[in-house]
Amino acid sequence: MMLNHTLAKSIQDVSWSSFVNMIEYKSVWRGREVKRIGRFEPSSKMCSCCGWKDETQTLSDRIFKCLKCGLKIDRDFNAAKNILEFSREELTRINASGDKSIDNRGKKKKSSENANVFS
Repeated sequence: MMLNHTLAKSIQDVSWSSFVNMIEYKSVWRGREVKRIGRFEPSSKMCSCCGWKDETQTLSDRIFKCLKCGLKIDRDFNAAKNILEFSREELTRINASGDKSIDNRGKKKKSSENANVFS
């Protein structure tokens, strides 16, 4: 990418942030919902059928093989199925008062009526 890897990472982070912001405001615009999953969820190392985790799997392994239920599936397809399942789970934590104003990273969520979707 660039000779200065620190600068390249900063540019990459900004680009990803801009992309996420665009997806979020366009989803509000079209009446859709964007859900995020945790960065370190084991999406490609976990069986989408039974939930068994293969801690020994590396990036070069393109086929996921479950030793518990026998499922053999493309690693990316398995990860996509797991991500869909993670997104269906409740990602917010309920605080002591019972409202869902804290996201899965422990940060306060912006209220939708105060958020400027075009900023």
